Amino acid sequence: GVHIGAEAMCEVRGTVVEMCGNWGGSGIRAVEEARVLVSGSKIQNCALGLSVNDGARVDCEKVDFKGNDLTHLFAGDNASYAGLRLQHTTFHEGQEQEQAQ
Repeated sequence: GVHIGAEAMCEVRGTVVEMCGNWGGSGIRAVEEARVLVSGSKIQNCALGLSVNDGARVDCEKVDFKGNDLTHLFAGDNASYAGLRLQHTTFHEGQEQEQAQ
């Protein structure tokens, strides 16, 4: 999906990230002290929805996580000094069906 690393600064706005992640790939992966704002976006049907490692900081605002296989959020290596902020963020379970109106 979207990979942000090496102290990069990135905004992901109004974006749909889907179907990423054979073998544990991520919809969005932030590593190495990246600074990322994800807003008004959907991360769906990926192996890992959002992966935060190695001191990255991720700010999620109005993000919809849906149908991600392994986990919606994954904090890995050196996550103890990574940062994650969630506002108005929705997590849906994997196999739900949309209801027809």
